[in-house]
Amino acid sequence: MVKYMKIFSNIGIKEVLLKINYQFNKRKYLLIFLLLLLGVLLPTLSGTKSFNFWNRLYNILNNPVYNMMLFISVGINLIYLAGDMKSNYMIISRYGDLKLINKKFIEDIIIFTVYLIFISFILAIASSVLFSFGDMKMINHPLYDIPMVIYILFFFLRSIILASIVNSIIFLIYTLCNKIITIIIILINSSYFMINNVSSSSVAHFYNMHFLFHNYYTYVNYNSFVLEIIISIMEIIIMFIINNIIFNIAVRKKSDLL
Repeated sequence: MVKYMKIFSNIGIKEVLLKINYQFNKRKYLLIFLLLLLGVLLPTLSGTKSFNFWNRLYNILNNPVYNMMLFISVGINLIYLAGDMKSNYMIISRYGDLKLINKKFIEDIIIFTVYLIFISFILAIASSVLFSFGDMKMINHPLYDIPMVIYILFFFLRSIILASIVNSIIFLIYTLCNKIITIIIILINSSYFMINNVSSSSVAHFYNMHFLFHNYYTYVNYNSFVLEIIISIMEIIIMFIINNIIFNIAVRKKSDLL
């Protein structure tokens, strides 16, 4: 997990901005931004009846439509990036260390995933402001005795970390399989938000934790905020271990082909 936290410290902010500007200055990315906008508007117009800004923002962020559109968008972006990377993979890999090359590719995947999540979050904030009609009163989380802003920041950070690891895994599957299989995985993965129903479930102990990462993008009844933090960390560690296993398989397989 430390590897993911070090990515932005290993490269300069200027380099990140240049990558983002270069990559998203293409007309084909219009579809991605339209999907992100649609993912925000649909839950905004059909979500909570409360006008409170924090209620609206919270309901957007854990809405299945919002998260489905978000993961479809980052999935499309992954296909764009992976296609460019894979076209040069075999040539590049003959002149460098496969582990370093894969880490560099994953670094780019994470940078653009985080960027799209930030864009989606900003759209959600703008939509919540627009439809709150001035009701910006701070409220507490419905279950925890903490301000909603603290929980939303935690929810947002967890979303970024999990999405980055999931996209890293999908990219590694892309290098092992092919584009069609990856697209199918992205569609199934994104659509699962619409059929996953854990909102009525209750988690009283860490051994009751949900293992599917989708469950951390929706409303789940935990006994305490501390318990939710602990279980979230456990889920991130599990996902990170899975990512490392697939990473080593991908590097080993590519090494055999060279």
